[in-house]
Amino acid sequence: MLAITTTQFCKTLFNPLFLRRHFCGTRSFSIFKKMLVLFVLLVSGFLHANAQCEPPTISCPPDLEVDCNISTDPAVIGLPVITGGCGLVNYSYTDDLTYTCFNEWTLSRTWIAIDEENNAASCVQTIRVADLLAPIVVDTIPQDLTLDCFADYPPRTNLTAIDNCDGIIVSSPVSQFTIGSCPNDFTEVRTWTFSDTCGNTSSVSQVIQVLDTLPPVVVDTIPQSLTLECSADYPRSTSLTAIDNCDGVIVSSPVSLFTFGGCPNNFTEVRTWTFSDTCGNTTSVFQTIQVLDTLPPVVVDTIPPDLTLECSADYPQPTSLTAIDNCDGVIVSSPVSLFTFGGCPNNFTEVRTWTFSDTCGNTTSVFQTIQVLDTLPPVVVDTVPQSLTLECSADYPQPTSLTAIDNCDGVIVSSPVSQFTFGGCPNNFTEVRTWTFSDTCGNTTSVSQTINVLDTLPPVVVDTIPQSLTLECSADYPRPTSLTA
Repeated sequence: MLAITTTQFCKTLFNPLFLRRHFCGTRSFSIFKKMLVLFVLLVSGFLHANAQCEPPTISCPPDLEVDCNISTDPAVIGLPVITGGCGLVNYSYTDDLTYTCFNEWTLSRTWIAIDEENNAASCVQTIRVADLLAPIVVDTIPQDLTLDCFADYPPRTNLTAIDNCDGIIVSSPVSQFTIGSCPNDFTEVRTWTFSDTCGNTSSVSQVIQVLDTLPPVVVDTIPQSLTLECSADYPRSTSLTAIDNCDGVIVSSPVSLFTFGGCPNNFTEVRTWTFSDTCGNTTSVFQTIQVLDTLPPVVVDTIPPDLTLECSADYPQPTSLTAIDNCDGVIVSSPVSLFTFGGCPNNFTEVRTWTFSDTCGNTTSVFQTIQVLDTLPPVVVDTVPQSLTLECSADYPQPTSLTAIDNCDGVIVSSPVSQFTFGGCPNNFTEVRTWTFSDTCGNTTSVSQTINVLDTLPPVVVDTIPQSLTLECSADYPRPTSLTA
């Protein structure tokens, strides 16, 4: 198959010079399109009745609806499908336009196929070209804004849109205002509208709300709340400055509220600074000053340490102590003593208490506990006789007294107490000698000596022992003799 132009189709179908000059290549051709198609079909049917081949058939591309910026060229929209025909089949098309608006029309495209025997077939494709798209904004759409002050209010600007058919469209905003209750309280809605020649419209909006919601901000250092011990440390009040985002500098002096306690160094003051702008936004800051003497006097003398003593002779005498109070100054206290007595002269306990109080009833007490308790037994100072193991009673030593020294009672002398255990002969017995030393509080030391007499050695021969003999004759036999051990 071969695609041909409308002019080529006319030259093929109409041989008379008059028709070719009058119709072909002119706008008048489209007016007689239907008559031409009818004539071609009649001739094609007549020829087909006497031909040996099948006439061509043609199927148009599907009907379409496209946007105005889409080409209607058959290479884009689509070509017909042709089957059959005698020899080479040529085809062409004609367009008939009907406008709705500048960028919207209906195109009726008639396709005609003719073979070498002048058999013809046709179909009609309807293409609706419509401006379906609204303009598209290409500038950045201003964001909605919430502003605090009129001074931050942005200027109005134009925006640009691109329409698929009309190209660039520029729009200025239309504003609608809603006014509030103060100079920094209003709302503006800016609307940009873009319309093309076919009435497609796009709108974008920006809402600008000016509303002073921010309270003044204190720029001076806010005095910290204080807890003081003494009224002598009480600070004076001062003014403070705040900056408002719209109104600028605001200065405020404090308002004070007092609550008094039960002594000169016990009261509370609350200082309040209030800052308000023209739209009624308010900031308040506070300082609470509490004067409350909670600190007890502090002992500055060295507190005597607790003592554990063995003897009453080491017992210390009581002394006064000094403390310093944060508000009242120097306080001197003497101790109060509490005694607990034990069962002997060197067994008792004393608790000494020093108490310091200021004018607000804060109190400090310190204590010293002195315990006298003789827990040390006497210490033996003589050499303790060593335990002995003897063979004979003739070697038996005589008992002696021993001496010990007690930490509280001094010198203590003790004689031994003996306990005997006898064996089966005069040189077989055991004696345990015990020396016991006790002080006046019952602390005791004991030392012992064990003497064991046990004859375990046999007699020792002192004479020469005759040698053993081997003799030949009894005549040589010696007589026995006595030996000494």
